[in-house]
Amino acid sequence: MGLFRGMLTLAAIFELLCIGSVSAQAAERVFEINNGHRVRIEVPKGWTASQGLLNIPLTIFSPIVGGRRASVSVYDGATNELQLDPKEMAAHQDQYQAGRQEWLTKNFGKDGEVLKWIPYQGELHTPRGEVHTIGFQYRGIDLRAEDRSMYLICPKSRAMIYLKSFLSLSHEKELRDSLSKILTSFQCEGE
Repeated sequence: MGLFRGMLTLAAIFELLCIGSVSAQAAERVFEINNGHRVRIEVPKGWTASQGLLNIPLTIFSPIVGGRRASVSVYDGATNELQLDPKEMAAHQDQYQAGRQEWLTKNFGKDGEVLKWIPYQGELHTPRGEVHTIGFQYRGIDLRAEDRSMYLICPKSRAMIYLKSFLSLSHEKELRDSLSKILTSFQCEGE
């Protein structure tokens, strides 16, 4: 019972931290992340933007759907310990896959299973800079989800911004469009 009560307390604290930053309507907003980098993102109606939660520079959460939230976490790529070299991603997808498989086994044991690999895609010359993405869909104990990594290299400063998105596949229909809108609206401010 103590563990359950502790989980409820953490959930309540999390909800309180997010209050006040819910977007009443879709709005383009500018956020400062580490090292003075500023990013512009469209935050969909009903989604929550939170800065500094759990030491993450910026996290954008969906409304709760079926007890879960989709999310996008934004980091300054220069300070991200989990950073990959995006230009090497295409050549080393097997290493990425091995790392994700190890993560699945560590977190879900024999219940973890890759459902689908989302292959590396790179767009080198876009108005918002270079965009590199890779990801996978997986099954855990009571979860089917998609995890994507996206690296944006800003056009002028060449700063690297790292985004990590999470989407429960059981709520894909309700949340996919809004999550995609966030990822495609993302750009470096002042570039």
